[in-house]
Amino acid sequence: MATFKVTKGTPVAFRDSAYSTAYPSGHEGELFYNSSSGAFQFLGLAAGAWSSGGNLNTAKRQGAGFGSATAGVYAGGSVPSPTTTNVEEYNGTSWSEVNDMPVGAFALASATNSPQTSGIVFGGTNADNTGVSAEADTYNGTNWTEVAELNTGRKQLGGSGSSSTSALAFGGNPSPGVITELWNGTSWTEVNDLSTAKQSTSHFGTATAAIAAGGNPPDTATVEQWNGTSWTEVAEMNSKRNRGGGMGTTTDGLVASGLSPTTPGNVTLTEAWNGSSWTEVADVSTGRHETASAGTGTAGWIAGGYVADVSALTEEWSFAHALKTIDVS
Repeated sequence: MATFKVTKGTPVAFRDSAYSTAYPSGHEGELFYNSSSGAFQFLGLAAGAWSSGGNLNTAKRQGAGFGSATAGVYAGGSVPSPTTTNVEEYNGTSWSEVNDMPVGAFALASATNSPQTSGIVFGGTNADNTGVSAEADTYNGTNWTEVAELNTGRKQLGGSGSSSTSALAFGGNPSPGVITELWNGTSWTEVNDLSTAKQSTSHFGTATAAIAAGGNPPDTATVEQWNGTSWTEVAEMNSKRNRGGGMGTTTDGLVASGLSPTTPGNVTLTEAWNGSSWTEVADVSTGRHETASAGTGTAGWIAGGYVADVSALTEEWSFAHALKTIDVS
């Protein structure tokens, strides 16, 4: 690579474009000369930020989300009443209505880390709002298919998973709120319970490595981690909350917004999980609870939820390196 050299000092890279700001980067902390802009630039440390995304076509809350920052799914929910079968897909800019679920449900869960073309949603409050549901439906990117039901129907449960054939369902209402079930693409099997009964957690991960953060009752900041066999309590969040959005993995995750017992009400707080501890990062613009969410610790979204009424708002999370232009005039 060519270099740009001043009369005295250290050589710097001479480039015809800027370094990518995508995280992570091997060029973090580097000064370079960008010939296309005729300026010295510096690639700084990475930081997270929320920005406005496209609104849902239908305001709703308590739906289930899965997919990525640029290929997401919002399924079911409440509008606010009755329960809806509505499904929307996100392309990173806007939402489009697609084929409905077979049966409406809200307060349901999903295999959060599934791709847009291979997901599963399960549980919730049934369509006539008279009780809990054990319904499970898979999605192939076009159509929905009813599959084997959960062994225990429940609402406000947690979910994780990586595809329509690999999912985990845990906690929820009614009691005891500790039941964990594993989906293998054919059937659900009860496995080891959560350590503490809870519902309305913020949750993310896969069927073999998941996080259940916060929840109630009572409102808590406790966190449990699933290793494919059992649950273990790990470091608590900095703030108690329930019904927040979650995204990511057991080593790089995020919990955003939710309902706080201490504020009280909706919070804008976002906390990042690095596998051992929680750190407060950039707040969401609009505090709300009962959102759907999907993505990773570096790129994702939360959508819908409840502010003062059901919401159509979408906010996008990104974690990127700062690119600074140096004024040498």
